[in-house]
Amino acid sequence: MSRVLVPQLASVFSAFGAAASRVRRERSQSVGAVIPADPDRLRAVVNGLATAVAKDLEADGIGHCDGSVSVGAEMRFARQRFELPMGWHGDLDESGQLAMRERFVSEYTARYGQGATVSGAPVEIAALSAVGVGETVRAVLTPVPVTATGTATTTGTRTVLGGWRRPPTQAAVVRGDAIEPGHTVTGPALIDASDTTVWIPAGASMTMDCYRTLDIRIAR
Repeated sequence: MSRVLVPQLASVFSAFGAAASRVRRERSQSVGAVIPADPDRLRAVVNGLATAVAKDLEADGIGHCDGSVSVGAEMRFARQRFELPMGWHGDLDESGQLAMRERFVSEYTARYGQGATVSGAPVEIAALSAVGVGETVRAVLTPVPVTATGTATTTGTRTVLGGWRRPPTQAAVVRGDAIEPGHTVTGPALIDASDTTVWIPAGASMTMDCYRTLDIRIAR
């Protein structure tokens, strides 16, 4: 049994995702310093980035209590072309850098295998970054009671052309605004919503859930 979920906002899902997400601002700066590097230099870079990101959040209307700033780094073995992004935990002093190097080697080994690392190879901080995240008013989906039962009412049929060497199919037509949570539709059927059409193939069935998502189940 396979399942396909079609949200009510499927045609504008990316826009809804943007409206439902937190505000995020990021700034980064190349460093190119092999560990252990000058801590004062690293702190100056991070402080400058964090200050700039905090101002970005403020410009977005995010108050101090509603936002947070974290530090990240792009790590790599010296002279490599590609970096591994990681969150920086702890201080930027020498002990903090050495701990970060150990975390990088461990993560690199977990991803690419023991043979991909060379013991004692120098590790480079390619870039440092500051990421600001702010809470703001966000769109939400509100569930509704599931009160409908039985099959949604059809309004007629429509011919659906088949693929290569497949005959046309007569499919039942159901208006999208006539389906309520709890209703079912059995294929072959077409659900005509105001902004899209959903195809329910033969052998499949659909049930609308409490978020008005179409839960389509397809027998294999």
